[in-house]
Amino acid sequence: MARFDKAFLFVTFSFLTNFAPKNFITSKNVSMNKSLRIVVLVLSLIAFSQVYASNNREVVVWEQSFESGFGSFNYWPNENDEMMQLSSYWSYDSERGCIVGPGECEELSAPEIDLKTSLYSTLKLVIDNDLRNVVYNTKLKVEIRKYNYNGWENDTETIDIPYNNSNLGIDFFETELSLDKYINQKIQMKFRVENKNYNTTWSIRSIKILGVDEYKNREEVTISDLNDINNVEEGSLVTLNLDNALLSFSWNEFQVLKSGNGLVAINAINRINYPNYYYAGNYMSGTVKGVLTHRIGFPLLEYITFNLEGVENENGWEYEGSASANTDEDYWNLVGRRVFFSYDFPKDYIFENYWNIDVSRGAAYYYNIGDYRVRCEGLALPYNGQKRIILAGVPNIYLLDTDDYNGEANPLVTMEVYKTCKAGQWNTLILPFDFYTDKYYPCAVFSGESDGVLQFTTMKNNRVIYAGTPFLIYPKNNDMDQFYPRNGASVINAVTPQTQYGTNYNFVGTFKNITPKEGSYYLSANNTIKPISKGGTIKSFRAYFEPTAPNAQMARAISIDGEVTAIENIDFGDDIFGQPKKIYNLNGQYVGDNLDALPKGVYLVNGKKVTK
Repeated sequence: MARFDKAFLFVTFSFLTNFAPKNFITSKNVSMNKSLRIVVLVLSLIAFSQVYASNNREVVVWEQSFESGFGSFNYWPNENDEMMQLSSYWSYDSERGCIVGPGECEELSAPEIDLKTSLYSTLKLVIDNDLRNVVYNTKLKVEIRKYNYNGWENDTETIDIPYNNSNLGIDFFETELSLDKYINQKIQMKFRVENKNYNTTWSIRSIKILGVDEYKNREEVTISDLNDINNVEEGSLVTLNLDNALLSFSWNEFQVLKSGNGLVAINAINRINYPNYYYAGNYMSGTVKGVLTHRIGFPLLEYITFNLEGVENENGWEYEGSASANTDEDYWNLVGRRVFFSYDFPKDYIFENYWNIDVSRGAAYYYNIGDYRVRCEGLALPYNGQKRIILAGVPNIYLLDTDDYNGEANPLVTMEVYKTCKAGQWNTLILPFDFYTDKYYPCAVFSGESDGVLQFTTMKNNRVIYAGTPFLIYPKNNDMDQFYPRNGASVINAVTPQTQYGTNYNFVGTFKNITPKEGSYYLSANNTIKPISKGGTIKSFRAYFEPTAPNAQMARAISIDGEVTAIENIDFGDDIFGQPKKIYNLNGQYVGDNLDALPKGVYLVNGKKVTK
């Protein structure tokens, strides 16, 4: 229940118990003890005063009045930080105590405004203005740009300033606009009116920014040793005095500071205003002030203000800021540090992502990826004695063709498959994510089978082959051994290997190392097919040809867009299928069983080239 609701109930209850007729409360005319009435009245007054105080924490952060002229709006810095005089399109109206801009006027620019001076929980822009001679599609605009560690950002945000038509013609009214997203920023604003009617006028009497200083009267805790922060209560207002604290980790709006065994993150959403502060491995000294929370799993100061000086690490950020962790011993030696983690099947690790989820609610995503090979980057920070990586971004699962993949959904991961496809020949492939064709590696999909020839059709460039679909790929120039989703997709959906059906043979893909059905074929070197020996295996992320019945017609070759590939090395011996010997021409066409009855030429008899 909101504080106002509670106060209202207290006051109402106090009135009823102290001033209303007794039978107003109960038909039994029961009177209350006088002392109890006094207690209820006092509690009601306290609650009401708290609500009143909470509604009066709003302070003026910045204000410009135009009653006496343009004030600080007379000049503003251009792109080269040179002071430029205000546009002559805006004029000063001394009688009304305001400045006036016509329709399609040049922008009215405010000076730099520093919003990092206190711990504001909300900010809003309030414009005391008057709008006249409005036409259709008249829009009031404010353009805002931020200052970051590289200087003023080129990209700006343009926001429509709302106005109510019922206010038009009334001499001045206030317009409000939320600036919460610019808390802890340094900003510049430009104002303009957009329409084609020069008779439209926008008069501004004052512009101000109001903020709620949520923690103004809260007791402050000062810490000089980061180890002591674990003894501070949640929600406390904390001032850190830092002396060469290591910036051990930096990701998005968070920077992690380490001193001794103490560790704290700061929510520096404006990126600390000097380039060398941003890089992990540098040192920082000075003060940081903020509110202590634990919503990312360890101490975090939010709504911060700071006064920091950076010292560049002479050993370089790679030395202090990050290191490789490939074993358990590496992990324990790097606690509190940024790590590049590469580990096979890390079943006893916890992987958490606080950065890309709904951090405003403290939500985390817990990964269950211990059954795979994992590469990731993050903060080594144990939890209750268990090895934990707090991730910077999303982890990368990488699969070898000796691994078995179950095809389950893996939200918020990237994935790579390592399987060599030789250049200059067709290779079978199946992937757990969508794959796009390209002119440098033509792809073909199974289209059927006729007279023992397994038929494939090539696809045009930039066409998608959906996850779980077996296909052929032909790298033209170089071997391909690494496959990953297009554009680094970070959502891997559940997928099952598909089968492409034919008359006598199906084209079957697999994500696991398996033993195919007896009578199956695989694609070998030189684009030929060969029978898989009894008990033989097919590795992961490949496809093979499986007979639809034990007496299926013998498979002889593959064709790409109607052109039969080489068949010289196919072994059709009786010892494999127990079928009679047949004679084929070099196009793979069956021509009979009696070589003597055939005209002169070159034939394939039992897989051997014979000249007659």
